[in-house]
Amino acid sequence: MKKVLVLLVTFFLSMTFVSAKCTTKTTIKVFYGDGCPFCKALFSFLDNLSDDYKSCYTLEKYEVWNNKDNNELMKKTANDLGVNLEGVPFYIIGDETFSGYNSDYNKDILSAIINNTSNDFSKDELSEELKSVTVNLNEDEKKLNKNLILRLLTFAILFIYIIISMVINIKYLKLKKATSK
Repeated sequence: MKKVLVLLVTFFLSMTFVSAKCTTKTTIKVFYGDGCPFCKALFSFLDNLSDDYKSCYTLEKYEVWNNKDNNELMKKTANDLGVNLEGVPFYIIGDETFSGYNSDYNKDILSAIINNTSNDFSKDELSEELKSVTVNLNEDEKKLNKNLILRLLTFAILFIYIIISMVINIKYLKLKKATSK
């Protein structure tokens, strides 16, 4: 009876480890800014990956807007890699670097994860993962686009207000000058 129980426990334990597709992991180093909407979208993408893909990497996060040491580390890392630093998120997966984020990067990010690990993924599985994650992220991207449009509209309204104020002031000064003669 004990032998059967040991065999059953061993079988179930081995089943939990067999489901992992990666036999080695890669590290994803992300330099991000607290409150950065593109950084948030990147983390959302990584959070929405299936467990099989999440098992392929460890995530290291470095906040750079409020942490001077992390900001210096980001600059040094980019310099050491010979990469032009363009802002956040700046992230490294194996020997590949990325700057910025939008959903067009998803395939390249997944490919970098897969290319920097030992794994059993097929091309079909990669395609299916991209489809499922993209559906979840479309809502986040829509929110980012709405936020950007609202900011641009606010800026345009403020700009128009300034122009109108300047025109009114110029007309007032001309009128004042004409009446004072």
